[in-house]
Amino acid sequence: PTTRDASIAEINKFHAQLLQAQNKLNPLKTVKQDFMQRETAQRCVAEVMEKLTPAEIECDKAEEGTLLLSEGGSTKDMMVQADMAVTKAMGLVQAVLKLILARKPVATGLVLTEVKKLEERARAAEKRLQQLKNSQKEATEKVSCESLIKEAGDKLQIVQDAVSKVSNAEGPFLMGVEELPIQETLVAVKACETAATSANTAVSIARMFIATKL
Repeated sequence: PTTRDASIAEINKFHAQLLQAQNKLNPLKTVKQDFMQRETAQRCVAEVMEKLTPAEIECDKAEEGTLLLSEGGSTKDMMVQADMAVTKAMGLVQAVLKLILARKPVATGLVLTEVKKLEERARAAEKRLQQLKNSQKEATEKVSCESLIKEAGDKLQIVQDAVSKVSNAEGPFLMGVEELPIQETLVAVKACETAATSANTAVSIARMFIATKL
């Protein structure tokens, strides 16, 4: 081969070596960028987790309070406490979602992937709290119905007692008032009127109670 051919062959050899070196260097070009992305992602995750972790803990507490309601024997205080727990947890979750939505538009690559994962967790917590709120509503309605039935039963008992007193007061008339002295007759009439008035009042109260609750 001529000197020129030898030179060209040598240059081609160098060129091949250069391409090989370039191929090895290409992945290293993004090392710094990848490192910075991971670092940014870690900072972002840490920032969100600082709020998400306590929010999820409050969700657990809210769930415990709601489960107590579903077990029966609920009191007004228990219902208030359970509602407050859900409200508190919901406030924390909403704050997390607000933070995530602020970070999401400017996130890219690995950062965006991590932000989406955290958003899924926050949305799951939000859905969980909504379900707890629905369960609390059902428990509250059940307690209210039980209380209503009991109160209505008490008022009905008052009516029945009042009617019974009317029947007792009518006793002398059923036996024949003409056989009673005038004084005893007047007393019997007064007692009958009083019992009837009380019975009518009890009936009116019971009717008004039922009308306002239906």
